[in-house]
Amino acid sequence: MCLSDQTVYGAKIFGYKIFFIQGPEMISALWKIKETITAPVHQVLVLNKIFGMNPKAVQAYVLDESGLNAKAHPQSKIATHNRVDYVTHVGFLRLLTGDGLSGLYRRWSLEFSYKTQALGIGQEWTEHTDIIKFWELPLIASMNKAIAGPLLEAINPDFTEEFLEFLPYANQLVKSFPPWLIPRAHSLRKKLVATVKTWHSIARSQFKDQYVDADGDADPWWGSRCIRERQEYLSKVDGWDYDSMAVSDFGLLWGASINVHKAAVWAVIEIFKDPALLSRVRKELQEASFDPESLASPQFIHKLIQIPLLQSIYAEVIRLHVEVQHVLYSHHSPVCVNQWIFPKKTPILVPCGPAHHDAKVWNTRNGEFPLDNFWADRFLLYPEDTMSGPMITTPSSNGVSQSMSFSRQKNSSGPIYCESVMRNSFIGYGVGERTCPGRFLAKREIIAVFARIVQQYDIELLTKEKHFKHSMAFYGFGTQAPKNKIPFRIKRRESQMVTEIRMGDI
Repeated sequence: MCLSDQTVYGAKIFGYKIFFIQGPEMISALWKIKETITAPVHQVLVLNKIFGMNPKAVQAYVLDESGLNAKAHPQSKIATHNRVDYVTHVGFLRLLTGDGLSGLYRRWSLEFSYKTQALGIGQEWTEHTDIIKFWELPLIASMNKAIAGPLLEAINPDFTEEFLEFLPYANQLVKSFPPWLIPRAHSLRKKLVATVKTWHSIARSQFKDQYVDADGDADPWWGSRCIRERQEYLSKVDGWDYDSMAVSDFGLLWGASINVHKAAVWAVIEIFKDPALLSRVRKELQEASFDPESLASPQFIHKLIQIPLLQSIYAEVIRLHVEVQHVLYSHHSPVCVNQWIFPKKTPILVPCGPAHHDAKVWNTRNGEFPLDNFWADRFLLYPEDTMSGPMITTPSSNGVSQSMSFSRQKNSSGPIYCESVMRNSFIGYGVGERTCPGRFLAKREIIAVFARIVQQYDIELLTKEKHFKHSMAFYGFGTQAPKNKIPFRIKRRESQMVTEIRMGDI
């Protein structure tokens, strides 16, 4: 996406003035802004339009101008129990960092291992029509269970299928398409939210503290400490009831699935369409003594996500296949960004597309690897190659920042993963204090998924397409879907059959 060379421009949408910001200099300044950004306006839009939350309940977000700090903004008049933005953000941090991250990743990994075995992939080729859907189903089911426990699919066996079917309607719902135009979207939403509400009702009646695992996190009714704590503090928010809490948790599950799983499958697609890259990845996994049974171990996944090539594949997937609008908003004061002053109570959008495709910043190796194509080595700096690394090299710069990165690791004989030097142009997770806290889980999950699939299976893409266009259905919501279904065939690698049999006997 290329809008223009301007760094700032405004537009009126539905009568509301909105500003857009782009360019590394402007984005660099945004990292320094903290307490000014007070309102979660994107959550207002998503909860109301996509998930159908009652307008009265949505008002809690509309009115919350207290910010993300433990101490509310000095000009805030919001009661402590109504600081819904802050308390939900803290809940996400507890779930997605530290011990919460380790526990969630382990539960997801174990469940995904079970789900992949249940697919029954044998040593004979089998053909399927849609590689994205094929892998998204077990990925979504595994994450839902890791966060919310086993009740959702026990209540509604079609929950994951319907959940996945609902996802592409986001763009039409946010544009307020009436129910008679998209009846399936509204019927799916009603059924999915009802399932979540039933789960909540059962959990309230059955849960006891004794059911919590020894780690203090997981339990079979609520699923995780995060959900238990959300029940406690969201029940105190003015205007919220059981319907509101069901919609909110449905939104939480949606947010946990809409981006990361699709990104993981994109990585699989990019690797298997390039035989040379596939061989390199398998070689890296072999040298790391990769064992799918060890993937649930926090220590092993930490080792895996340090491998430069795997990290570069992950980052390039985010750069190429993520398109999201990051929203900044200030209730109390103007927002100052370099020489610009934006009025308060005016949305400021920071699209990641222009940043991720900025030819003035990103290295294409003199056009050999265009920015609209996947290049597995884009984020790698090779010690002996002055043309390598993510930052464009010019006679004047000659990759100065990248060279500094290398100088800190000058004893390294292999490539160096360079992401930090692109901080102002690589913003798939956002910018500033509202950067997505799920980025640590996402990196682990994406690398774990493609490592497992690459090691255990052979896949052939049954299409002549080499560079897949994106569907507009997900535009602006994160990881994009391919415009057309990608058919493929799959079989289990012979070397993995013994492991499969051994795990199946446990």
